Amino acid sequence: MRGDLLGGITAGVVSLPIAMGYGILSGLGPAAGLYGAFATALISSIVGGARGVIAGPNVIVAMIVAVVVTDYASSLAEAATIGIMAGAIQLIFALLRLGRYVTYVPQSLISGFFTAFGVLVIASQVFPALGVATGGVGLIDNLRALPDAIRDLNAEALTLALFCLVLGALWRGRLTKWLPGSFVVLLVGTAVGALWLDSAPVVNEIPLGLPSVELSALSADFVVRAIEPAFMLALLSSISILVVSLNMDVITGTQHHSNRTLFGLGLGNVIAATFGGLSGAASSATFVNIFSGGRTVVAGLTVAGFLLAVIVFLGPVVEHIPLAVLAAILIAAGWSLIDWRFILRLHRIPASFSIVLVVTVVLSVLTTLAAALVIGLVVAWLLNARRLEALEMRSLVSVPLLDATVLRGDEIVDADRFRARSGLVVLPDRVTMASARQIGRVLRVDLSQHRAIIFELSRVRFLDDSAAVTISDLIHVARSRGAKRVLISGMPEDVGNRIHSMALLDDVPEEDFATDLDEAKRKLLQTLLSLD
Repeated sequence: MRGDLLGGITAGVVSLPIAMGYGILSGLGPAAGLYGAFATALISSIVGGARGVIAGPNVIVAMIVAVVVTDYASSLAEAATIGIMAGAIQLIFALLRLGRYVTYVPQSLISGFFTAFGVLVIASQVFPALGVATGGVGLIDNLRALPDAIRDLNAEALTLALFCLVLGALWRGRLTKWLPGSFVVLLVGTAVGALWLDSAPVVNEIPLGLPSVELSALSADFVVRAIEPAFMLALLSSISILVVSLNMDVITGTQHHSNRTLFGLGLGNVIAATFGGLSGAASSATFVNIFSGGRTVVAGLTVAGFLLAVIVFLGPVVEHIPLAVLAAILIAAGWSLIDWRFILRLHRIPASFSIVLVVTVVLSVLTTLAAALVIGLVVAWLLNARRLEALEMRSLVSVPLLDATVLRGDEIVDADRFRARSGLVVLPDRVTMASARQIGRVLRVDLSQHRAIIFELSRVRFLDDSAAVTISDLIHVARSRGAKRVLISGMPEDVGNRIHSMALLDDVPEEDFATDLDEAKRKLLQTLLSLD
């Protein structure tokens, strides 16, 4: 209980400036960030299945919602509808038990997204740090607006932002055990702004209590158009919390329940969006909570209770927080999001990793998140397929069989000991679509040179549909090019079931199947003797 209370209070302190900052970044305002942080932390801690993980606004949802507010929604009701739809999609993910499939998302793609989000956060927060209105959502819009922002900058806001950045950088080590750096920056920066740099823009009015959103005026046409951003928000939010949950399992020594985690987050997002709150994912307060000892639902409830107290009682105090202070906190958060361990080693890490990372970053900052996700997954799949192809091809064996190894002793009819009228093809333990076409291309040349062939499948442990079709095609190619007999040796039961279920070898006679290689050679002996 002590660890849960300490972790929850500390995580709540961290959540306060982060939630407000991401609310501003999303375009919904600081109050929306607070409402979303409260609702998602409360619901996901009760329903969710990841110990110690705190749900709340993070950079991923903030950037996606910023795009939603700019390109898709013309009112708070429309933005809330997309949030509700995203939460409902997450509930469907959970009911379909799709949570475990997050492990199939390549780390290179995740690193690329987080790096891109870090760049976008820093680019967007330059403007409140300068004391001017935001320049836009995308990197290009921000760069275009930067000269005007520099010309119109507020010197006190810039001074305050630089002071907060330096303070946050210096507040490290043992000091963070007493108070989190972001909270110290919030307190000290607000005090400095109120006492000395009071011309820097502030948050302004924070409404007391929880608002409601009127959704009755929405059109069916808008709901159809909202499916795309809602799905993107649901997908990336789900990936975020499940990846963090996997990492937290290592620290806590527990095993999270991915589908319960998704269900809790989805339900929390539906409730948050209904009251005008920002959608959530894995909050950065998770790490503070875990390392402070938070493990159970009590920690999440403590975070929610702290945020509720701020919403109900401390609105007038929050209104005086300078935007430059929140900008400094978010710039530091954006800097930490950039995956420097890989960025600084791009010239040394495998090309398959670096290419996906760079492609994802470039597409995320220059185009759309949807394009970055789809193209990043395709590029990762293609590069991974090339590696699998090389691995599988290295284990492929295709060799001629000397007649002398089949026709033993006195049975050797021909005087030429180097005569080879048959061939042996040994398939690797794994044959997938990655190597199926290449195997087919290589073996077609070999098969045309043999009068009889053995396909040895005893090593095969996995055979996908594309590879099964390729093997069937090769057998028919061998027959069409003059092979008198094609034997299939040692085929495992599950591989045979897959091939036969597709009716790929129904025309192969039963006597051409052998339980092992020795039996296949005995049957091959009969064929070679008949050729003599």
